[in-house]
Amino acid sequence: MKSFSDNGFNPVLNEGARMGTEEAQRVSDEDDDALKAVLRTKQGRRTIWRILCEARVFQTTYTMPYAGAELQMAFMEGRKQVGYRLIADVQRLAPKEWERMVLENKDKSNG
Repeated sequence: MKSFSDNGFNPVLNEGARMGTEEAQRVSDEDDDALKAVLRTKQGRRTIWRILCEARVFQTTYTMPYAGAELQMAFMEGRKQVGYRLIADVQRLAPKEWERMVLENKDKSNG
């Protein structure tokens, strides 16, 4: 699932450095196919939605000022970035399943 770069390199996992470009593309294609397969089932969509809710992509990260609030907000924003990447991948790979998942969870977006 390549979202942030299109060169097959993930600096966190060091992907791309360990494998050639063709191998990185094969792994990326397999990951894309796996996500599409998950989204084809109601249970899979429910699991993806739960992950998005846990990432709190549907909630603000603003916290009333207190000592350490900026660190808490930074942590929450980092967690949201994972959710945003997942949303981008779902919308890119399976836009109809995204719409279905949103409708299935219409009243549950606050987690």
